[in-house]
Amino acid sequence: RAALFAANAPVALAIARHLRARFGAAWQEKAALLSIDDPEWAELIGITTIRQPTYEIGYKAVEFVHERIDGAVGDVRVALLPGELIARASTAS
Repeated sequence: RAALFAANAPVALAIARHLRARFGAAWQEKAALLSIDDPEWAELIGITTIRQPTYEIGYKAVEFVHERIDGAVGDVRVALLPGELIARASTAS
């Protein structure tokens, strides 16, 4: 079984459509699909996703910008924020 990774939801949808056109409704038996982002439609077609903490990402970005506006200098800052794996049919055994 092939494993495919989609960098975002629109790419995942395009891949799923292609797989369904080629292999039919049972495409998940032929290929595993994992996508970043967790759109509502992913649950409907069983795509495994990694849900990103989008609010926290935005909050942290604004925090970093405010620090620079306030005169902070220094190396590039990195913030590691955990995602959440939402396992669905597209990666089931």
